[in-house]
Amino acid sequence: MSAAAAAAAAAAGSSSSGRDICVIGAGAAGLVTARHLLRCGLRPTILEAAPDLGGLWSSPNRPNKKTWKSLRTNLSRYTCCFSEHPWSNNHMDNLEQDARSFFFPTAWQMHQYLSSYAQQFLYSHEDCTFGFGCQVTKVRPHTNNNKNKDQGYSVEWTTTTTTSTPTTTTTKADESPSTTQTQSEQIQHHHQRIFDGVVVASGFFAQAAWPSGVVVDDPTNTRGGGGNSNTPPPPPPPPPPPFFLLHSSQYQSADQLWFPPQTFVKATATATATATPVLDNNNNNNNRHNDQDNPDPKNATPKTVAICGSSFSAFEIAVDLCKSSSASSSSLLQTYDAPCRVLHILPQWPWILPRFVPDATRRHGWSPIDLVLYQRPHDGFKLEQVLGNDPDANAQKRDFLSQLLGRPQLEKQQGIFQHQQQQQQQQDQQQQEHGDGDSSSNQKDHRPSPPGGGGGGNEDDTTLPVFCSITDEYWDWVSRGRIQIESGYYWKGWNEEGQLLLEPFEPAQTTKSTHENNTSTTTTTLTRPVNAVIAATGYHTTVDAFLDHDTILSKLQFQPHNQFMPLVLCHDVYHPELPRLALVGMYRGPYFGVLELQARLAAAQLAIQLLLPPKQKNKENDDDSNPNDGDNDDDDDDDDDDDNDAKELQTAQLIRDQVPQPQFPRGDLIGRMDALTTKLYQLGRRYQHVLPNLHGFFNNDDDNNNNNHNDHNTDKDNEPLVPLFRTKGTVVLPALYQPNVTLAQSVLDDLERNLEQKCRNDPRFITSMVWTALVGTVWNFERSLTPVVGSRDGTGLPMGSSQSVSGTIRFSLQQDNHTVNPNEVYLLYREDGVMSLPSGKPMSVFREYHYVQNTQSGALDLYFVEQGKRAHLFLSLVFEPQVPSPESPTPLLHQNNNHHNTNGSMVQVWTARSNHLCVKDMYNAHFAMEFNGLAAQRLAMEYTVQGPAKDYISKTILTPASSSSSFSHI
Repeated sequence: MSAAAAAAAAAAGSSSSGRDICVIGAGAAGLVTARHLLRCGLRPTILEAAPDLGGLWSSPNRPNKKTWKSLRTNLSRYTCCFSEHPWSNNHMDNLEQDARSFFFPTAWQMHQYLSSYAQQFLYSHEDCTFGFGCQVTKVRPHTNNNKNKDQGYSVEWTTTTTTSTPTTTTTKADESPSTTQTQSEQIQHHHQRIFDGVVVASGFFAQAAWPSGVVVDDPTNTRGGGGNSNTPPPPPPPPPPPFFLLHSSQYQSADQLWFPPQTFVKATATATATATPVLDNNNNNNNRHNDQDNPDPKNATPKTVAICGSSFSAFEIAVDLCKSSSASSSSLLQTYDAPCRVLHILPQWPWILPRFVPDATRRHGWSPIDLVLYQRPHDGFKLEQVLGNDPDANAQKRDFLSQLLGRPQLEKQQGIFQHQQQQQQQQDQQQQEHGDGDSSSNQKDHRPSPPGGGGGGNEDDTTLPVFCSITDEYWDWVSRGRIQIESGYYWKGWNEEGQLLLEPFEPAQTTKSTHENNTSTTTTTLTRPVNAVIAATGYHTTVDAFLDHDTILSKLQFQPHNQFMPLVLCHDVYHPELPRLALVGMYRGPYFGVLELQARLAAAQLAIQLLLPPKQKNKENDDDSNPNDGDNDDDDDDDDDDDNDAKELQTAQLIRDQVPQPQFPRGDLIGRMDALTTKLYQLGRRYQHVLPNLHGFFNNDDDNNNNNHNDHNTDKDNEPLVPLFRTKGTVVLPALYQPNVTLAQSVLDDLERNLEQKCRNDPRFITSMVWTALVGTVWNFERSLTPVVGSRDGTGLPMGSSQSVSGTIRFSLQQDNHTVNPNEVYLLYREDGVMSLPSGKPMSVFREYHYVQNTQSGALDLYFVEQGKRAHLFLSLVFEPQVPSPESPTPLLHQNNNHHNTNGSMVQVWTARSNHLCVKDMYNAHFAMEFNGLAAQRLAMEYTVQGPAKDYISKTILTPASSSSSFSHI
C-alpha cells in the first residue's frame, strides 16, 4: 500500500465506533498486539513509519535498518516465535541443514516469520488496517469539552508522497536536440484522528544511544515532535573525529569501513554518523597505506577498529569483522587492506556463552542455549524474582554458569586474556620509554578479567549482578590476536588530537541511567591509533517523540536518558492514571514470550475499559450472588485493583532504582511470564460471562482449538490452564502459553525430533563442538608405547617392555595459502616431547598434523605435515557417544557418558575410530574426548599398530596446561 493509500485508510472513519485502537509500530510488538485486539473484539489501525512491517527485523532492503547481513538470533527459533504460530521450514529462506543455521534464524528469516504471522492473522481481517509510511508525531488525550470527559486520544501523523514533474531543456539548433527530464518533489501530508485507545508498540530499541561526549547528526533521530519541552538542547559538537564513526545499529558489514583510497573524504562536524569514510584531520596517515602502491594484502598495514561496549552486538560485531576481513572473505576490507584488528573497549566482562551449551536433560549432549537456561526449576508456577541484585541469587547464577561452561573453559579464557595483557603491558612499556605509551596503562593496576576464571576483582564478586553475552568464536579470535581487549573502561569520546577518551568503570556505583552524565574527572587517553569506532552503547526509546509530555510522559515518570527502565508502568504495560493507553514491547530480554503476554494484557485492559458498561466491570466477579443482593462487591474489587496497581508501580520503582543495576529490569523470564499469566487469568475469570472473547483467547474457547486438556489441568477453577506442562525440567516456550494442547505437544515433539537429528545424529555438529573445544588449547601429555606380548617387537625395545614420551601439545587456529585448499581454516596440532630411551638418554620428539573440518562428510580429518606443508590424509574421525560394546568392553577414558563432576558441571565422553594403512602396517586409531561443560578436560589417543614391521600399542593421555604462560605460542 502506498503512503497516500495507507494514510487514507488509516484516517478513514474518523467518527469513532467505540472500539478503534491506534497501534503505533508494525514490528513484533505491534503485530501481536493487533492480533489480540482483534480477538477481544477491537479494531486496530497500525501506523508504521517504515515502508514495511518488521520493526527491528526489517526487510534487507529497508534503509536505516538495525540488523546486519550475517546476524543470527542468539536464542533459538523455539523461543523467537509467538505461541500460536510456530516455525516451519517454509519460513526459512534457503534452509541450511547444519544445526546452527537451523535453530538460529537470520534477520531476514525473522522478517519472513513476522510477515507470515501478519498474513495468517491480520491482512485478511476486515477490522485490521495497516498504514505504512505513517510517522506518528503527536499523541495526547482527547477531551469532550461539553462533557469534560476523557473520550480517547488524538493521534497526529505525517506521510510523504513524491511527485514527478517533467521539464524540457531546449538547445541551439546546431547542438543536440532538446531533452526532457523529470524533477521529483517530496510533499509532506499531515493527518489527525481521534481513536478510542492507543497502544504504543514502537519498541525499546528505537534510537541509538551515544556517550554524552559524542554528538552526531543521526538521520534516524525522530525526537522532538512530542512536545517534550524539557529536553535540553544538544551540547556543541566536538572536533571532527579522525576516524570512521558509526553506531552498532548502523553496522551492516565490514565493507562500510574501508574503500579504495580515492573515496576517502574529510569529515565535518555533522557527518560522523553517515556512511562517509573520513581521513585523519591531522593528516597523520602513517598507519594508512596506499593500496595502489601495495596491492598485496600481505604487505598492507592492518587497520584497527575500536568497538566500545559490553552489549550483545559488541561481541557479535567483533566476530563478524574478523570473519569478514579474513583471507577467505571477499570483503572490500580484505581486498584493499590487511585483515583488520579489533580493539574491544568494554566496561565490564559478561559471561560469554555460545549458542549451544551442554544439556544434561537430553541424550544428545548439547542444546541451543535458551533450551537449557529456561527450564522450569520446579513443578507448578514460579514466583518472580523481581530484583536482580540479590547476592544469594547472583551467587547461584555464577555457580550455574561455571558448571555450564566448565572449569577448563574458564581457565582457558583466563589464560588467553592474561597472556594478551602481558603482551600489551610489554608493548606499552616500550612505547612509554619513547614517550608515547597509553596513559590508561598506568591508571589500572588490575584490569578486570573474564568472570569465573579466578582472576579476582569485581568480575568474581558474587554480590554483583550477573551479565551475559551470547556469541560464537569470540575467544578463538582473541587467541589469534585479532581481537585485543581493553577492559574496565567506558568510551567517552575523543580529544582534539583524535585520541579516544576513556573513563574507569565502577560496577558497584554505576547505573545505566547515570553513567552517561557521570561527572568523574578520571579520564584517560588511549594513544593507540584507531581507524574506525563502532559504538555498541545501547539504545533509547523514542516515545518522547510523539507522546505528550504534560499529560502522558510526566505521569509515566519518563527519563529520556535512562537506558535501563525509562518508564514506570504496571507490568510494563499500563498506568492506572492513563486509561485506554497501553505500551507493549518496553522490555529488554528474551522478548517474544513476554511480548505476547504483554499484548494480551493490553488487549484485555482496553476491552474491559471500552466494551463493558461502567457498573458491569466488577459485578461479574461475584459468582455466587446476584447483582441486587445489596453488597458492595464492585467497590471492593475497585479497591483491590487500585491496591494491586499501586503495588505494581512501587515494584517498578524499586526495579528502576536498583544500585547496582542488573543486566535486565525483569530478568526472571519464567517468573515474568508466569506473573503475566496469573494477571490474565484473574481478568479472564472475572469478566468471562460478559467478554467471552477475553476469556476465550486465554482459555480453551477459541475456534481453532479442538482438544482435550483435562490431563494437564487438575483444577480449572483454581488456577490458570496455561502454561501447559508445568513440570520440573520442562523447557519454557511461548507455545506452552496458549490453551491448545495439541499445538503445544506438536511443538515439543518437533523440538525433540530436531535436537536428535541436528545435535546428535549429524556428525558435522559433533565435529564442530570437538573443534571448538580444541581451539587455542595447550596440553601436557604422557604416552606409553607397549609391544604386543608374544609378538615380534616393532618398537625396538626388549620384548614385553615399554617406553614413555612426555611433553606438550598445542592446538592453534591457522589460516594461510600453503594448504591444498587455499584460505582454509584449520587447527595446527604441534607436539613437542621427550622420549625416555632404554639407555637413559632422552630424545626429542616433534610432530605436526593439520586438523580440518570436512563439511561434506562431517568428519574431523587429520593430515600429515611434512616439512611444514600438508601432506596426505592420515585419519577421518567421526565422533559418537562413548558406549561400551563387545569390540571395546573397556572405555578408553573411564567415565560414563552424561554424568557430573563433583562441582556439578556436566561431563560427557565422545569417541571416534578410524584406521590408516601405512605401507604394510595398519594403524587402528581410537580417540576419546571428555568434555567438562563446554571444554575438553581430557583426551586419549590410542593406536593399535599391526603389520610385518610394527606390532605395538601407543596410548596417549592429554590433560590441560592451565597457566597463562602456556599461551605464549599465540
